[in-house]
Amino acid sequence: MKRISGFTIVELTVVIVVIGILVGIVITSYFKIQADARDSTRQGNITSITDGLEKYYAKNGEYPSIQSIVSDNPANTGTTVATKLSISASVLKMPQAGSAVTNSLIATSTPTNDTISYTSTDSSTSCQTSTTGGCTQYTIKYNKENGGLTTITSRHG
Repeated sequence: MKRISGFTIVELTVVIVVIGILVGIVITSYFKIQADARDSTRQGNITSITDGLEKYYAKNGEYPSIQSIVSDNPANTGTTVATKLSISASVLKMPQAGSAVTNSLIATSTPTNDTISYTSTDSSTSCQTSTTGGCTQYTIKYNKENGGLTTITSRHG
């Protein structure tokens, strides 16, 4: 009799399960690396924005009003706000923002992964509702995918 060699069904099943586990580990690692990269981009963008806000304060003696830089006001495009803060327009767009978004700054205090909250406890009308006024201080909040909510406050005020 001739012996026929080959793999048993058990051996094939074990190999398929091991390959499946390895693929699962690789996919999980890939998504974590992608989220970490987006978080790094967010942090870099926020650093540029806060530097721009501090330069604005040094030049004008106040921070820009809420309505003068948030995207809730249609006139505040990324280019307009970037020019006001002397920064690159690309840093105003968060990594997960839609393709039509040019300015991720919003006036509410609860940001998402694709928005940046810009608020102030300065209750003056010129800070809260005027497009030409200013604020004595600000708070910026943003979400990290792998770390939760991060809050940054102004250096002055």
